[in-house]
Amino acid sequence: MKALKQYIILNGNCKEVMNFYQTCFGGELNFTTFSQSPIANQLSNSEKNLILHSTLKINDNFVIMASDNDGQNIINQGNNISLFVECSSEDELYKIFSKLSFEGMVVMPLMDQFWDSKLGMLTDKFGINWMLSYEEEKPLN
Repeated sequence: MKALKQYIILNGNCKEVMNFYQTCFGGELNFTTFSQSPIANQLSNSEKNLILHSTLKINDNFVIMASDNDGQNIINQGNNISLFVECSSEDELYKIFSKLSFEGMVVMPLMDQFWDSKLGMLTDKFGINWMLSYEEEKPLN
């Protein structure tokens, strides 16, 4: 595995929260809005401004990731944090996803994403939320 990070789902205030964390910890902050996604034409203007993904990188060992809730889940304090596993290979991704989801609940099966990654989400049998990802490294030109 490459890394274990935390992922926070927020109720429409992701930009405010992540800007606050940047003032606390410093680091480089990046945002991707829903308007930058392939489903942008299906969304209202207010939905387009929500954060699809953000990353605050303080250093290689301290990264906070977050997004706004897409409205499909009820988010409460406590169920809005997932452990994010960045896998080293596609094989590792499938093996770990299979083991973690045993007797748990798959929230989103492993699937290709528009940002050239595979991603899946699940809640394990103990109620812990997980996001697993693999992104093939691209050679430098």
